[in-house]
Amino acid sequence: MSIRSSINYEGQAAVELELAAGNQRGEILPYEITEDFPRQLDLLPAFAALAGKLQEGNAVGHLAASFHTTLAHAALDMLLRIKKDTGIRKVTLSGGVFQNLRLLAELTELLQESQITVYIHRLVPANDGGLSLGQAVIAGHRCR
Repeated sequence: MSIRSSINYEGQAAVELELAAGNQRGEILPYEITEDFPRQLDLLPAFAALAGKLQEGNAVGHLAASFHTTLAHAALDMLLRIKKDTGIRKVTLSGGVFQNLRLLAELTELLQESQITVYIHRLVPANDGGLSLGQAVIAGHRCR
């Protein structure tokens, strides 16, 4: 059983994956982060683990929850490495991916536990409109 093999609108599979995860607890699946700059996140090991667990008969909801948990922990891991390298202790979570409330809540909690200040969108859209505004603010700051 799978969530979906084709979509009718952008984000459809992501919404259905979030719904399938529900409030279930997920496990952290394997992933890799390169040490060289720029760091890169490799989720291929997580996808391989998910495929194996699906073939073993694990419930789709548990696999969806594990995907979200893995993504949140991988993002935390990446941000902790950036914090160590740069001293940055603040992060803004925006963009269409953070319309996923489960991912947003899970990552926000992990970041706050790690003493990283989290900012989220409130007055601007979570998707491309918010990203465009952020890019304009950065460009304006650099032009000064």
